[in-house]
Amino acid sequence: MASSTSSADAFHDALHWGFTGDHVLFSSIHVDSLGGFLLGALLTSLVCALERLLTFASEHHWSPGWVARSRGANALWRSGMYSVVVSLRLAYMLIAMSMHAGLLLVLVATLGICQFFIELRTPHRRDLHNYTSIPEPDCEDVHATFQRPRSRSKPEIFIHPMQSNLARADAAALTMGLANDTERVDGVGTRYPHEAAAWEAGTGPDVARSLLGNGKGPRRTPFQIGGDEDSDGDSV
Repeated sequence: MASSTSSADAFHDALHWGFTGDHVLFSSIHVDSLGGFLLGALLTSLVCALERLLTFASEHHWSPGWVARSRGANALWRSGMYSVVVSLRLAYMLIAMSMHAGLLLVLVATLGICQFFIELRTPHRRDLHNYTSIPEPDCEDVHATFQRPRSRSKPEIFIHPMQSNLARADAAALTMGLANDTERVDGVGTRYPHEAAAWEAGTGPDVARSLLGNGKGPRRTPFQIGGDEDSDGDSV
Protein backbone atom coordinates (compact mmCIF):
# COMPACT_ATOMS: atom_id res chain seq x y z
CA MET A 1 0.00 0.00 0.00
CA ALA A 2 2.80 2.40 0.85
CA SER A 3 4.64 1.69 -2.42
CA SER A 4 1.49 2.23 -4.48
CA THR A 5 0.78 5.46 -2.64
CA SER A 6 4.31 6.75 -3.26
CA SER A 7 4.06 5.83 -6.95
CA ALA A 8 0.76 7.67 -7.24
CA ASP A 9 2.25 10.70 -5.53
CA ALA A 10 5.26 10.60 -7.94
CA PHE A 11 2.99 10.87 -11.01
CA HIS A 12 1.72 14.33 -11.90
CA ASP A 13 -0.84 15.07 -14.60
CA ALA A 14 0.05 18.77 -14.82
CA LEU A 15 3.15 20.83 -15.49
CA HIS A 16 5.41 21.16 -12.51
CA TRP A 17 8.90 22.40 -11.64
CA GLY A 18 9.64 20.50 -8.47
CA PHE A 19 11.93 17.53 -7.95
CA THR A 20 9.21 14.98 -7.49
CA GLY A 21 11.19 11.91 -8.61
CA ASP A 22 9.86 11.66 -12.18
CA HIS A 23 11.63 8.98 -14.23
CA VAL A 24 13.36 9.94 -17.48
CA LEU A 25 13.14 6.85 -19.74
CA PHE A 26 15.17 4.70 -17.35
CA SER A 27 14.47 3.75 -13.76
CA SER A 28 17.96 4.82 -12.73
CA ILE A 29 17.38 8.39 -13.89
CA HIS A 30 14.72 10.23 -11.93
CA VAL A 31 14.30 13.87 -11.17
CA ASP A 32 14.52 13.96 -7.40
CA SER A 33 17.39 16.44 -7.16
CA LEU A 34 19.32 18.98 -9.19
CA GLY A 35 21.81 16.31 -10.28
CA GLY A 36 19.02 14.04 -11.44
CA PHE A 37 17.46 16.91 -13.38
CA LEU A 38 20.75 17.75 -15.13
CA LEU A 39 21.25 14.11 -16.06
CA GLY A 40 17.73 13.92 -17.45
CA ALA A 41 18.26 17.17 -19.40
CA LEU A 42 21.48 15.79 -20.92
CA LEU A 43 19.71 12.60 -22.00
CA THR A 44 16.88 14.64 -23.50
CA SER A 45 19.28 16.83 -25.49
CA LEU A 46 21.15 13.78 -26.79
CA VAL A 47 17.97 12.06 -27.96
CA CYS A 48 16.64 15.18 -29.72
CA ALA A 49 19.94 16.03 -31.42
CA LEU A 50 20.43 12.47 -32.64
CA GLU A 51 16.89 12.35 -34.01
CA ARG A 52 17.39 15.59 -36.00
CA LEU A 53 20.75 14.42 -37.34
CA LEU A 54 19.45 11.06 -38.54
CA THR A 55 16.38 12.70 -40.06
CA PHE A 56 18.60 15.07 -42.03
CA ALA A 57 20.77 12.16 -43.19
CA SER A 58 17.74 10.15 -44.26
CA GLU A 59 16.22 13.02 -46.22
CA HIS A 60 19.50 13.60 -48.09
CA HIS A 61 20.09 9.87 -48.70
CA TRP A 62 23.33 9.64 -46.79
CA SER A 63 24.72 6.10 -46.90
CA PRO A 64 28.11 4.33 -46.99
CA GLY A 65 29.72 3.58 -50.31
CA TRP A 66 29.24 -0.17 -50.10
CA VAL A 67 25.51 0.33 -49.52
CA ALA A 68 24.99 2.55 -52.57
CA ARG A 69 26.28 -0.17 -54.92
CA SER A 70 23.44 -2.57 -54.07
CA ARG A 71 19.78 -1.74 -54.31
CA GLY A 72 18.77 -4.26 -51.67
CA ALA A 73 21.45 -3.09 -49.23
CA ASN A 74 20.40 0.52 -49.78
CA ALA A 75 16.76 -0.30 -49.05
CA LEU A 76 17.76 -2.22 -45.90
CA TRP A 77 19.96 0.67 -44.73
CA ARG A 78 17.23 3.26 -45.19
CA SER A 79 14.65 1.07 -43.47
CA GLY A 80 16.92 0.61 -40.47
CA MET A 81 17.64 4.33 -40.29
CA TYR A 82 13.92 5.09 -40.42
CA SER A 83 13.30 2.68 -37.56
CA VAL A 84 15.96 4.37 -35.44
CA VAL A 85 14.49 7.81 -36.18
CA VAL A 86 11.00 6.67 -35.16
CA SER A 87 12.39 5.14 -31.95
CA LEU A 88 14.12 8.39 -31.03
CA ARG A 89 10.93 10.35 -31.65
CA LEU A 90 9.01 8.02 -29.38
CA ALA A 91 11.75 8.42 -26.76
CA TYR A 92 11.47 12.19 -26.48
CA MET A 93 7.68 11.89 -26.54
CA LEU A 94 7.95 9.66 -23.46
CA ILE A 95 10.22 12.26 -21.85
CA ALA A 96 7.60 14.90 -22.54
CA MET A 97 5.01 12.72 -20.79
CA SER A 98 6.84 13.31 -17.50
CA MET A 99 5.16 16.76 -17.53
CA HIS A 100 8.27 18.34 -16.05
CA ALA A 101 8.45 21.93 -17.33
CA GLY A 102 12.25 22.03 -17.21
CA LEU A 103 12.65 18.93 -19.35
CA LEU A 104 10.07 20.24 -21.83
CA LEU A 105 12.03 23.48 -22.24
CA VAL A 106 15.24 21.54 -22.83
CA LEU A 107 13.49 19.35 -25.40
CA VAL A 108 12.01 22.26 -27.38
CA ALA A 109 15.24 24.28 -27.27
CA THR A 110 17.34 21.36 -28.51
CA LEU A 111 15.00 20.62 -31.41
CA GLY A 112 14.89 24.29 -32.41
CA ILE A 113 18.68 24.72 -32.34
CA CYS A 114 19.26 21.56 -34.38
CA GLN A 115 16.66 22.62 -36.92
CA PHE A 116 18.38 26.01 -37.22
CA PHE A 117 21.66 24.38 -38.24
CA ILE A 118 19.83 22.05 -40.62
CA GLU A 119 18.27 25.03 -42.39
CA LEU A 120 21.70 26.61 -42.71
CA ARG A 121 23.06 23.50 -44.41
CA THR A 122 20.05 23.04 -46.70
CA PRO A 123 20.33 25.04 -49.95
CA HIS A 124 17.59 27.54 -50.48
CA ARG A 125 15.04 26.40 -53.03
CA ARG A 126 12.98 28.92 -54.92
CA ASP A 127 9.30 28.64 -54.41
CA LEU A 128 7.78 27.76 -57.76
CA HIS A 129 4.39 29.02 -56.67
CA ASN A 130 5.59 32.57 -56.16
CA TYR A 131 4.66 34.94 -58.91
CA THR A 132 4.86 38.63 -59.57
CA SER A 133 1.96 40.62 -60.86
CA ILE A 134 2.36 41.97 -64.38
CA PRO A 135 1.11 45.54 -64.77
CA GLU A 136 -1.67 45.97 -67.29
CA PRO A 137 -0.76 48.08 -70.34
CA ASP A 138 -2.36 51.46 -70.92
CA CYS A 139 -4.96 52.07 -73.60
CA GLU A 140 -2.42 53.81 -75.81
CA ASP A 141 -0.06 50.85 -75.56
CA VAL A 142 -2.86 48.45 -76.49
CA HIS A 143 -3.78 50.62 -79.50
CA ALA A 144 -0.16 50.75 -80.58
CA THR A 145 0.04 46.98 -80.27
CA PHE A 146 -2.94 46.47 -82.57
CA GLN A 147 -1.53 48.94 -85.11
CA ARG A 148 1.80 47.17 -85.21
CA PRO A 149 2.39 45.32 -88.51
CA ARG A 150 2.55 41.58 -88.36
CA SER A 151 5.72 41.21 -90.38
CA ARG A 152 8.97 43.02 -89.94
CA SER A 153 9.90 45.57 -92.55
CA LYS A 154 12.45 44.27 -95.01
CA PRO A 155 15.63 46.26 -95.51
CA GLU A 156 15.81 48.30 -98.67
CA ILE A 157 18.14 46.75 -101.23
CA PHE A 158 19.44 48.87 -104.10
CA ILE A 159 19.65 47.04 -107.42
CA HIS A 160 21.61 48.65 -110.22
CA PRO A 161 19.48 49.21 -113.35
CA MET A 162 21.85 47.16 -115.47
CA GLN A 163 21.60 44.26 -112.97
CA SER A 164 17.79 44.14 -113.05
CA ASN A 165 16.10 41.47 -115.15
CA LEU A 166 13.32 43.88 -116.11
CA ALA A 167 15.85 46.44 -117.27
CA ARG A 168 17.61 43.83 -119.35
CA ALA A 169 14.35 42.78 -120.96
CA ASP A 170 13.42 46.37 -121.77
CA ALA A 171 16.86 47.00 -123.25
CA ALA A 172 16.57 43.93 -125.43
CA ALA A 173 13.12 44.99 -126.62
CA LEU A 174 14.38 48.49 -127.36
CA THR A 175 17.33 47.16 -129.34
CA MET A 176 15.07 44.97 -131.42
CA GLY A 177 12.74 47.91 -132.12
CA LEU A 178 9.79 46.30 -130.31
CA ALA A 179 9.30 48.98 -127.65
CA ASN A 180 10.20 52.54 -126.76
CA ASP A 181 12.50 53.67 -123.98
CA THR A 182 11.28 52.98 -120.49
CA GLU A 183 12.19 54.58 -117.21
CA ARG A 184 14.53 51.71 -116.41
CA VAL A 185 16.50 51.82 -119.64
CA ASP A 186 16.02 55.45 -120.63
CA GLY A 187 19.38 56.67 -121.69
CA VAL A 188 21.08 53.38 -121.06
CA GLY A 189 22.77 53.51 -124.40
CA THR A 190 24.20 56.98 -123.77
CA ARG A 191 25.24 56.30 -120.18
CA TYR A 192 26.70 52.86 -120.75
CA PRO A 193 27.77 52.77 -124.40
CA HIS A 194 30.16 49.90 -123.76
CA GLU A 195 27.25 47.57 -122.92
CA ALA A 196 25.04 48.54 -125.93
CA ALA A 197 24.14 45.89 -128.47
CA ALA A 198 26.37 45.63 -131.56
CA TRP A 199 25.12 46.98 -134.90
CA GLU A 200 24.18 44.60 -137.62
CA ALA A 201 26.32 44.51 -140.73
CA GLY A 202 25.21 47.12 -143.26
CA THR A 203 23.00 49.18 -140.92
CA GLY A 204 25.65 51.59 -139.64
CA PRO A 205 24.67 54.71 -141.67
CA ASP A 206 21.00 54.27 -140.98
CA VAL A 207 21.56 53.93 -137.25
CA ALA A 208 23.81 56.99 -137.31
CA ARG A 209 21.12 59.04 -139.09
CA SER A 210 18.50 57.94 -136.59
CA LEU A 211 20.71 58.94 -133.66
CA LEU A 212 21.42 62.38 -135.24
CA GLY A 213 17.75 62.93 -135.95
CA ASN A 214 18.13 63.26 -139.72
CA GLY A 215 16.72 59.94 -140.60
CA LYS A 216 13.25 58.58 -140.06
CA GLY A 217 14.50 55.29 -138.68
CA PRO A 218 16.62 52.33 -139.50
CA ARG A 219 15.78 50.64 -142.78
CA ARG A 220 15.14 46.97 -142.86
CA THR A 221 17.05 46.45 -146.18
CA PRO A 222 20.70 45.66 -145.69
CA PHE A 223 23.27 48.20 -146.84
CA GLN A 224 25.55 46.83 -149.55
CA ILE A 225 29.05 48.24 -149.63
CA GLY A 226 30.09 49.27 -153.13
CA GLY A 227 26.58 49.10 -154.50
CA ASP A 228 26.49 52.75 -155.70
CA GLU A 229 29.77 52.42 -157.61
CA ASP A 230 28.50 49.37 -159.42
CA SER A 231 25.31 51.13 -160.35
CA ASP A 232 27.21 54.21 -161.61
CA GLY A 233 29.48 52.01 -163.66
CA ASP A 234 26.57 50.26 -165.19
CA SER A 235 24.84 53.53 -166.01
CA VAL A 236 27.96 54.86 -167.68
